[in-house]
Amino acid sequence: MKSRLQRKFEGVVKASLFALSMVLFAVPSVAVMAQEMELSAEQIEKIKRMPRAQQEAIARQFGMSLSELEAQASAAKPSISSSSSTMQPRNGTTQTEEELRPLDELSPSELEKRLAEDDSALQPYGYEIFSGEPTSFNALTNTPVPANYILGPGDALRIQLYGKSNSTITATIDNEGMITLDSLGPMSLAGLSYDEAKELIRSTVKERMIGMEAAVSMSELRSIQIFVVGEAYKPGAYTVSSLSTVSQALFAAGGVSEIASLRAIQVKRGGDTVATFDLYKLLTQGDAQNDVRLQSGDVVFIPTRGETVSVDGEILRPAIYELKDNETLRDVLGYAGGLLPTAYKQSVQIERIRNGVRRIETVDLTKPGITYDLHGGDSVAIAAVAEQPIDSVMLIGAAVRPGTYEWREGMRVKDLIPSYQSALLPITDLTFGLLVRTSDDRRRIKVHQFDVAQAINGVDSENLVLQPRDQVVVFSRYESVEAEKTNLQAG
Repeated sequence: MKSRLQRKFEGVVKASLFALSMVLFAVPSVAVMAQEMELSAEQIEKIKRMPRAQQEAIARQFGMSLSELEAQASAAKPSISSSSSTMQPRNGTTQTEEELRPLDELSPSELEKRLAEDDSALQPYGYEIFSGEPTSFNALTNTPVPANYILGPGDALRIQLYGKSNSTITATIDNEGMITLDSLGPMSLAGLSYDEAKELIRSTVKERMIGMEAAVSMSELRSIQIFVVGEAYKPGAYTVSSLSTVSQALFAAGGVSEIASLRAIQVKRGGDTVATFDLYKLLTQGDAQNDVRLQSGDVVFIPTRGETVSVDGEILRPAIYELKDNETLRDVLGYAGGLLPTAYKQSVQIERIRNGVRRIETVDLTKPGITYDLHGGDSVAIAAVAEQPIDSVMLIGAAVRPGTYEWREGMRVKDLIPSYQSALLPITDLTFGLLVRTSDDRRRIKVHQFDVAQAINGVDSENLVLQPRDQVVVFSRYESVEAEKTNLQAG
């Protein structure tokens, strides 16, 4: 069986060859291309997604330098799929390009590093959501405005007047928090909720403009400036929509660094901490209760990561998880998605450092109400249940359906082999079978011989009673003939 490393090696080679063949298949012949044809936009996009070394090789085949190829690429119209991208990999590189880089282009040290990579190593949970950074962060203009949204300077309202005459007015709240409407004069809206402002405008129009009604909607949201500091990927000041929340501010800053906390992101307003955002609750439970809406001047502070524990083995999401105060083993297993059906719950091992030495502790999760406090640096290992099934018997040899079967109290050979036609092959030796039985301590083996035909016919002396872990072996007649020939030759 191929190892994971061998499969990974072959996958990388196949991916590289496939990408190269797709490009070469998509373009016309090299000679014609070099003389008079230009690359199409689709061909350009295929080449741009390839590693730089392959781009250089293709450019040489087309009789041009890589810079000329890139110039042609910039002049070509982008495809629909690439024009809508708002995310790019961090540092301008992609893992895909690195993984697709042909192995024959790697130096010996790079090849050794590639082959030595352990793709099963545990990674901190939640950071993959920030694997890319936005190319731009546009203000939210088309999103529904909640009823409790607080208006402020810069917000613009669209007021449609209808009745005796129809007109539409766009009024922007000025720095004094006022809007001015013809025939109505100034109105103070800053500090009101969106619903309160709409009701105020509708009632004022109805009272002061006889025969007129008003419909109010949001025309444009104001922008606010916030600060994202601490362990942000790109800390600094950002101008975002007034509807932006903590999670959106994190994406605007490109995410978090590799040592950032995902569980204690703080929103500071006027020097006070007004909210603490736990990203784990959003990722594992969909709970965005503390993903609060930001206000102008707010500071999103990302502290360094707290204590962590690793969870590996028969778990849905093996990873490294950040701990909060008073969290137990069950809390962390919940973040990890829970145990797999193959997990051995009676013996979950906790490796922990205590007094400068490593110790192993064992927890039985089948006990009701069990709670186990975890500490930073703990390693949780969930082993799998035994591969060998219990309370079973095995049928081996010249049978139609050899394999493992359920054992039942009082079970006999006939229950395992009910008839010649349905259970045995035509070549089965009906005169000879073996029952192999191991002792309870599995140190001794007993072998019982029986007549297969008589066992099927229900003869008690041959229809042996089966016990758990028994193995019933039936043979082919040709195996018996070959064994006799071998004995004669040896004699």
